[in-house]
Amino acid sequence: MKQFIKCPNCGSIELATVDHSTAPFSTWMHFCNQCEYAIQESDWAPIPALSIRQPWAWLIVNGYKDIENRNNLKNFTGDFLIHASVTPDWEGYYSHLYRNSMKDIVPTGIECGGIIGHAKITGFVEQSESPWFVGKYGLLIKDAKPLPFTPCKGKLSFFKPEIE
Repeated sequence: MKQFIKCPNCGSIELATVDHSTAPFSTWMHFCNQCEYAIQESDWAPIPALSIRQPWAWLIVNGYKDIENRNNLKNFTGDFLIHASVTPDWEGYYSHLYRNSMKDIVPTGIECGGIIGHAKITGFVEQSESPWFVGKYGLLIKDAKPLPFTPCKGKLSFFKPEIE
């Protein structure tokens, strides 16, 4: 079993692995790659993921897009994983760039069908001055960072990634 967890010591988000088949009665722990803190399995809190179409997911992970547009709101704030859905939205992306004179942003290294990063949702808005706000509602996003690509299936709304 694999899942993304957050280190309670330094805040790093990383993929942790547990294999209960080798020692079912032992206490599993993951040593943080950043600070080497020993995170016991009992302290693991899985981080939810939100599936976002490319290149929008890339724009969030790389610090360009500060709002994720949604037609409905979920009462959620905090850390979340950014899942790049399998189906991209290039037509919507180029239309948005043309309307907002943002032709200098060129996504590279686009990957689909897995976790590509993480960020924090700090709140919700129904209107915003951000050039990225076009929806009925917007999730305010900050502290976005890339993660190594981890393939997994996406789902609608927030979900717990199932990683092999």
